[in-house]
Formats: sequence, structure tokens, C-alpha cells
Amino acid sequence: GLDAATARLLRQLMTQYVKTPGKIVVPRRIKPGAILVREWKGQSHRVTIVEDGYAYQGKTYESLSVIARLITGTRWSGPRFFGLRTEKETRP
Repeated sequence: GLDAATARLLRQLMTQYVKTPGKIVVPRRIKPGAILVREWKGQSHRVTIVEDGYAYQGKTYESLSVIARLITGTRWSGPRFFGLRTEKETRP
């Protein structure tokens, strides 16, 4: 029921943001070079945003959640752990 222009726009957006079937990848809002700092149990942790992920302690990771798990030893939402999202934003 969509007009041709709207349908074409939706197809273009889907090809741009859907990297694997059923998963939409939203573009990052944080630019490479930005540094996230989080203090955990008295120790400061710095993560640098890089073109292909997140650099932490000399390694590059695809996910902030992996880094949050390394720091805490438990499962965390990486964006939430680093203060990029609130608990309300992480819930479906």
C-alpha cells in the first residue's frame, strides 16, 4: 500500500542498514577518536572508538558489551555500562 517513492526509500534503507538477515545495524553516533571513560571498583578504564570497533588495552573489539564483560566479569549492556544508554533505553 506504499507509494513507489516511499517503497524505494525503504528498500534503500534496508540494504544500507541490514547487515545480517533480521538484524538492523544502526549507524554509530560516536565518531572514531572519541574516548569513553568508566571507573569501576576504583580503576579507570578507557575505550577509544576506532573505525572498526572499540580499542581497549591494546586490542580491538566489535562490541562494547564484550569490553564491559572483561571489566566486570559479568554480562552487561556495553552502551549502558559506559553511560551511552539508560536502563529504559536498553529494554525492548
